Amino acid sequence: MGVLAQCPVCKTRQSVKKKVCKRCGEDFDKAKAAKRVNYWISYRLPSGKQKQEAVRDSIEDARAADGWDCRGGGIRGDVPRA
Repeated sequence: MGVLAQCPVCKTRQSVKKKVCKRCGEDFDKAKAAKRVNYWISYRLPSGKQKQEAVRDSIEDARAADGWDCRGGGIRGDVPRA
C-alpha cells in the first residue's frame, strides 16, 4: 500500500516524496502548500488486483486511510494509542 500525489497540472500520480512532477515539471512543494495536490492510496485486493482510490487534498487523510498513524509516524498497531 502506498500514498500517491496527483499533479494539479497534468494529473499524473506519483510518489509523495517527489519535489517536481516527472511529466510537466510542476513544483510540488508550492502546489502542496497551496492545497492544489490531490492524494490517492494504492493497494492490492486479496485477488492480487491493484486498486487506487482518491482521498482528496489532505495527506493526513491519505495516510490514515493507508494505515499510518499520523501522530506517531508509524503503521497502526506499532504505536501505542493514548
